[in-house]
Amino acid sequence: MNVTWGRSRPSPVRALTIEDLRRGARRHLPRIIFDYADGGAGDEITVRRNREAFERLAFRPRALVDVSNRDLTVTVLGDRLASPVLVAPTGMAGLCWPRGEVEAARAAGHAGTAYVLSMYASCSIEAVAAAATGPLWLQVHVWRNRDTTRALIERARAVGCRALVLGVDSPLISVRERDVRNGFTIPPSVGVRQALDVARHPAWIWRRSCPPQPAATRERALSRSRRSPAASWTLASPGRQSVGCEASGRGRSS
Repeated sequence: MNVTWGRSRPSPVRALTIEDLRRGARRHLPRIIFDYADGGAGDEITVRRNREAFERLAFRPRALVDVSNRDLTVTVLGDRLASPVLVAPTGMAGLCWPRGEVEAARAAGHAGTAYVLSMYASCSIEAVAAAATGPLWLQVHVWRNRDTTRALIERARAVGCRALVLGVDSPLISVRERDVRNGFTIPPSVGVRQALDVARHPAWIWRRSCPPQPAATRERALSRSRRSPAASWTLASPGRQSVGCEASGRGRSS
């Protein structure tokens, strides 16, 4: 995969693994932003358990079979995807890259898979839907104000979101220790240390001050709006909002 890092004239950097991307993000993002994207709840025990559980998963290869035609396509909630890998919701992706959700949705479509838009996105549902080149789903946490939740769902329906991904892992806001230490709280508590760290990342400042212009079309959004929603899916992400839980990839006995 090619990822662009750099200053006034960014240059492509070859990233072979997700860890390559993570190291690149650590170098090029202010710490307060990187820790928000990379961190989890509490002391991140559940984050580590998730990674360990994922590493224990193994493929069962079959030998002496015809591999001239390899088909990873799968149908999920009525959408035909090129592979069973989706782009999960990430809140405030625009902090990492200007119009981050727009770029991610466009890339997911080019890869033939679905993009799940966070309800805490930095871009509007309408902007992402207009740019998306593949199936667009919306993450929904049910707020106490049901009218606000319904209004958000109606906006998603109007632009043709195909599914709702119901978040059930945040009955309370978690304590994310990295965010607390960095002052990334509500209200924010940013001091001289954080300001100096941001100043050491001029490329990030430049990208924030000169965001790319949207290349989406109204026609694509209108075409998407004619489709009806397909289904809903329940999502829990232990580690991001919960601490001390089992890994999400670990089976549970009944």
